[in-house]
Amino acid sequence: MNIKDIFNKDLTLNWDVINDIPEIKALKGCHQHTQWHQEGDAYVHTEMVTKEIDDIIKYSYIEKDRDIILLRAAALLHDIGKPAATKWDDKEQQWITHDHGKAGENIVRRLFFNDDDINLREQICYMVRNHMALHYIKDESEKSKKRLIKLSYGPVNLYLMYLLNMADTKGSRSVFKTEERFTEHCELIEKLLRELDCVYEPYKFDSRIDKLCELNKININKHDVINGKESTIYIMCGIPGSGKSTYIKDKLGDINIVSRDIIRYQLGYSSSPDEKIIGSKEQEKRVTEVSDEMMIKFCEENVDFVIDNMNIKYDYRRYILEKVIKYNKRIVIIYVEPPTIYDAITCRNQYISPENYDKIIDGMMFPMPYEADEVILYKRK
Repeated sequence: MNIKDIFNKDLTLNWDVINDIPEIKALKGCHQHTQWHQEGDAYVHTEMVTKEIDDIIKYSYIEKDRDIILLRAAALLHDIGKPAATKWDDKEQQWITHDHGKAGENIVRRLFFNDDDINLREQICYMVRNHMALHYIKDESEKSKKRLIKLSYGPVNLYLMYLLNMADTKGSRSVFKTEERFTEHCELIEKLLRELDCVYEPYKFDSRIDKLCELNKININKHDVINGKESTIYIMCGIPGSGKSTYIKDKLGDINIVSRDIIRYQLGYSSSPDEKIIGSKEQEKRVTEVSDEMMIKFCEENVDFVIDNMNIKYDYRRYILEKVIKYNKRIVIIYVEPPTIYDAITCRNQYISPENYDKIIDGMMFPMPYEADEVILYKRK
């Protein structure tokens, strides 16, 4: 399915198509926390939020087609993860929906995986996953400011996130919500965004090292930073069979490669550098040691290199960043995606079952701009 399929030509939502989507149908009858949502089930709430976003688009003078698509799609899909995440809590005696943003992100990514516009899809995914984020900004504390600063480095500017937050709030009937409290919340968010100067652009740090360390919680002594010849570290990212190695060959040419598959072969743990296996705990520990040694060696030699692993978990990418940050190299994350999930399954069917691909995609933590100097999203044709 493509994103454009849920829109009419005038960029309004096409409810004839939308109501045939199984994940949308599941919103009907999906319970909500009765103190926060007295308007009915999750489908009723979704309808109300989409109507609110239409008014907001009109009165906020949103004119760019892409922004209109983002806001309407995010409003429609923001709670699509609720049916999967909702459960009854005996202690609270309420329906709770922990992590429904993450569940929704996974659904949206799989729903529109075949769409060529990865950037648009991932912007929608980001808004769905983080649609609750501004609800939690309740004061002017440093914690609140740090949360906003990190959010400002997302693929969607905070103004659009703020508008979605307004629609989500206005599209609810809560025992806690009064017009006065809603106004106070909006004024607080607006004040902090102006103070941090990050309404439309990311917050400005004194240096890229400051940005990478602060947003990824990396501690480093500034005196340890090495300012050598500029070089670039490329971190590949993508599900198995996505075409990462082919991208390196076609786009990066003759470049130094750090690959766990190659290291396993060199250490005698596999029969081929193309064999996709995981060794024993001791073997994988040794593979990591060799990988770290190679990264540091290339950093010290001031040469470009690429890390050719899946790296679909944030913790893996952060580990790499922590190892190389002091060398002050340019960091580029390259996410590569196959045309369809079927293409990836066909490429790796001898190693990974089709059933496991959904789990791999759901477990992926998509690379964010705050993790690197640049994030490139590449969809294979």
